[in-house]
Amino acid sequence: MKKVILLAIIFCSLLIIPSFNVKADSSQLLFQRVETKPEIVEPGQQFTINFFLKNISSDSISDISIKLASIEGKNALSGFSPVNSTNEVYCSKISKNDTAVLSLDMIADAQLKTGTYNIVINISYKYNDTVVQDSKIIGIVIDNKANLDITSVNSSDTGDSEKDLKVAFVNASKGTLDQVMAKVTSNGKEFSQYYGSLDTGDNETYEVTLPFTKDINGKIEVSYTDELNRTGVVSKDLNIKKSASNNEKISSNNKKSGISSIGDFFKRLFGLGD
Repeated sequence: MKKVILLAIIFCSLLIIPSFNVKADSSQLLFQRVETKPEIVEPGQQFTINFFLKNISSDSISDISIKLASIEGKNALSGFSPVNSTNEVYCSKISKNDTAVLSLDMIADAQLKTGTYNIVINISYKYNDTVVQDSKIIGIVIDNKANLDITSVNSSDTGDSEKDLKVAFVNASKGTLDQVMAKVTSNGKEFSQYYGSLDTGDNETYEVTLPFTKDINGKIEVSYTDELNRTGVVSKDLNIKKSASNNEKISSNNKKSGISSIGDFFKRLFGLGD
């Protein structure tokens, strides 16, 4: 008899406690897109992840939750931390055909290396008394912004027909720059030197002797490839005026002196003076 009563109590309890089916099918909720602001995040930088959602089902969706679970292949969200919140964002309801934007403020660790980090997100919501659970992967691009500076340009004469040019540049980025090459164009001619890789803070100098029979008009360029295999270049215009040589100046002065002497001769001949 006691067993019958106990079974009856358990049966009644099950009737009172609400139950929900759980399934892994998020076809009612469309992720239209996921973006980060800024689009490319630098190590140590704060950023925002925006989830653009749309309810494409025939009824309302409620209790929507998106949680950043871990880095793909790891058990933790290594390298990323939420700012002024948890790693989860919640929305109470999205009506049929409506959209919503859910946002999370995050910060990237200052020691993160350049690359794309795949983050596993867990999704949960309620649809027609059924709890829907799913997981997706989003990518966050971490990039050390390339910064190569031409720090100085100096020139000196090596004679009337040549000019020595010295160009100094530095990798002011937080990461390594590869395939670094310096190139100078002068009056249609090209001069270049390959340097390969420059680590953070590395300085280099490019020295070249240019023909200098006339004004130099050209450009200085230093090209590179960054850690995401993107090419870049920094440049400066190169303009050097050629002044008259000493021999030309002396010859010009001699001509003027000769004309002056002839004038003095005629002044003395006709008794003209100052």
